[in-house]
Amino acid sequence: MKKIVCFTGGGTAGHVFPGLAVLGELKRAAAGAGQDIEFLWLTSRGGMENALLEQEGVARRAFFSGKLRRYFSLQNFFDLFKIFIGFLQSFFFFLPRRRALLFSKGGFVGVCPAAAAGLLGVPVYIHESDADPGLATRLAAPFARRILLSLPETRSYFSPAYQSRITVTGNPVRPEMDRASPSRGRRLLGLDQDKPLLLILGGSQGAREINRLAAEVVPSLIDRGAAVVHQTGRGDSPPQGGGFYHVRAFIGEELPDLMAAADLVLSRAGAATLWELASLQKPMLLLPLGLAGSRGDQIKNAGIFESRGMARIFSGGPEKLLEELTGLLLEPRGRETLAAMSRACREFLPPGKTPAAQIAEILLGEINETGH
Repeated sequence: MKKIVCFTGGGTAGHVFPGLAVLGELKRAAAGAGQDIEFLWLTSRGGMENALLEQEGVARRAFFSGKLRRYFSLQNFFDLFKIFIGFLQSFFFFLPRRRALLFSKGGFVGVCPAAAAGLLGVPVYIHESDADPGLATRLAAPFARRILLSLPETRSYFSPAYQSRITVTGNPVRPEMDRASPSRGRRLLGLDQDKPLLLILGGSQGAREINRLAAEVVPSLIDRGAAVVHQTGRGDSPPQGGGFYHVRAFIGEELPDLMAAADLVLSRAGAATLWELASLQKPMLLLPLGLAGSRGDQIKNAGIFESRGMARIFSGGPEKLLEELTGLLLEPRGRETLAAMSRACREFLPPGKTPAAQIAEILLGEINETGH
């Protein structure tokens, strides 16, 4: 009888892309082992993950889900009902024995499926990308057979009762990163190999602070001899580009090549982006999202990447940013610093199998061992 392996997670692309990387590796591993497996992604009704999964051709099933906000909102009250309904839907979904296991990549979408599956004895595996576990991970952890972490530093956030269930795997990245080409990225922009290139990632939803700073800094940086690619995000009106300033609201399938082509990346500090840049050995200048807009996870992520020598954390105004970028991109000592940051990225990556391949191997072992 065909087994059903379920994935869940969503709310942001940072939860979906790593999960898709694991799903792809598990498909290949299962086919090589002769396993007849059906894959299904459990999503939230109306969640942004549905569009990404549809693009990838992944079968999905939507449930109700609710988000518990860290501030007062009447929406929290209504979302409690959504959570209750979502748990009931998940419970009855996992009753059949053919559900082999559940892999949750995080986000509020995965909490109800993880709780229901765990209570029914279906093996639950959860993965945390950030340096500190989010609320969804904390809520799902009691139901998890194994807790997979990107960073060893994250172990300290879990009590001794959980330590035997923890495995550090690294954070999966999209397979497109393995195929990224610096020369192809520069050809897209019409740049020669020697032109210093800065990539500014304003985020898929926009990052107004980064965009505001870029608007004041980019003209002077280009006058001094650099080229710039700027993703503003769809939430902001893009500034006027031209010449060596390439502006796009959103960069799609070309993004891995443009990442690979860049000499330096100015970005927020979401875990998925940091690991993708590290996989390409790209030096990073980071402006992490602060406590006003998050739980502080990006601050912790950025701190770890800076401590490992892969990134610098920036704080300050336009004049300081221009000085920092000019020094790194256009001065000999700065080029040496970028080379050292690139080496630090290479040393940071786990040796041997990729994180996605490691996780797929763990999941396939569970399927073979339990025989669900």
